[in-house]
Amino acid sequence: MKKTTIDAAKVFATFKSARVIMAHSVDMLRKLQLDVRILHRFGNINKGIKNFFGLDEASMRLGFDYGLTDNISLGIVRSTYRKELDGFI
Repeated sequence: MKKTTIDAAKVFATFKSARVIMAHSVDMLRKLQLDVRILHRFGNINKGIKNFFGLDEASMRLGFDYGLTDNISLGIVRSTYRKELDGFI
């Protein structure tokens, strides 16, 4: 019986992004890459035009992720909900 070997190779773009929904994925940004994300959540839409169908109560999250090297990323995020500012390395 012939034995087969599996070549070990690096896998890239598992999720095609450094984020999955709002959490980190296993993928890293490449060196000098910038990822800009604008996340938006509507408010209640049941008040109709009076509330502009949820836009008046909307919250937004604006984030910048930057690949310092192929293995180190850093980011900063600002959210309108509670006026939060957070970051990561």
